[in-house]
Amino acid sequence: PGIASITTGSQVGKPVIRGLSSNRIRILTDEIAMDYQQYGVRHWANVDPLLSQRIEVVRGASSVLYGSDALGGVINVIPRSIPFGMSESSFLNGYLTSSYFSNNSEYTVGTRLEGVFGNFGFTGTLINRSADNIHVPKVRTASETGIGTDPKFTGELPYTDFHQLNGSISMGYQSTFGEVIVNYTRWNNEHNFLLPNGLGIGQNLENDMLNINGLFFLGNNWILKSKFNYLQNLRQSNSAGSPRDLLPEDIVIDLLIKNYTGRLQLEHRKIGAFSGQLGIEYLYGDHDTRAMVPLTPAAKISNFSAFVFEEAMFGRFSLSLGARFDIRKQEAESDSRLNLPDPDSGETDDVLKQDYSVFTGSIGASYRFTGNLSLAASV
Repeated sequence: PGIASITTGSQVGKPVIRGLSSNRIRILTDEIAMDYQQYGVRHWANVDPLLSQRIEVVRGASSVLYGSDALGGVINVIPRSIPFGMSESSFLNGYLTSSYFSNNSEYTVGTRLEGVFGNFGFTGTLINRSADNIHVPKVRTASETGIGTDPKFTGELPYTDFHQLNGSISMGYQSTFGEVIVNYTRWNNEHNFLLPNGLGIGQNLENDMLNINGLFFLGNNWILKSKFNYLQNLRQSNSAGSPRDLLPEDIVIDLLIKNYTGRLQLEHRKIGAFSGQLGIEYLYGDHDTRAMVPLTPAAKISNFSAFVFEEAMFGRFSLSLGARFDIRKQEAESDSRLNLPDPDSGETDDVLKQDYSVFTGSIGASYRFTGNLSLAASV
């Protein structure tokens, strides 16, 4: 309940949580925020569900843990886990998946391989998808009937094809001290969009992520989690009338994001009635605009945050509280196409350089009357 999707074209689905989307909810990969230029209608999350172990949806403000962009909630994509502990001996497993849709001749072929050899383990997945144009019933169009609510296009819809090649591999080591896991995921989607004027526009989207995660048992119910994430997100678009066959000769939008994120969390299991975590996170972003149409300015961004979150159970009554403080600095490059001034104009400090400090706090409580009825409130 409360979860919806904004769809554009044959592949695009932007998640909506209780009416909020884009920069009001956060898409995470293993608790690290993804930046996929989510401000646009056609800018959807670069996620393949078949590469994930599970996907968690949290409705309601999660800003205390993940920043103000998580005002409406978070969607956490958890990579496939390495099968540690499934067997006392070494083993190797393989899986194959496939599907076919007759309407647009869309096929999916995927394979996954996983294994454990002593304390070492790995898992890898590769998914290939390809589709031709979508077909809809052939009826009279709006131009033929003069009725504006009738379909604009019928039959085979041009420029609705796409091709994807996505993959992920994880390698790790587990022992009594904890575990260390390295994961690399690549998502690539090349597709067309059918524009209202009947022309096509081609896009190439690429998302590369490297995660290095460590989990260490410190004793006395304390756990230290360290995470490093490198993200490179590329968005390329042709001009109207240039389908994806012409990539990359006619690119007019070429946006590249490089983010480096480090996160350190200290978690504790129950101490009295309370369990929770505290941590720090640092993000450095290098955003580049490399073609003739700049949707956003080139910029350098840094963000440091510290946070704490605690939960407690007292019989049927539960309590949660948290706080977070962020310090953010960003500096954009001058760009006359976006009316950003030249540094010599004297407006640099007001427009190109901006600093923010943000405090976020939350408190919530709930009381469970029965197994099927509870009352909750939060601020």
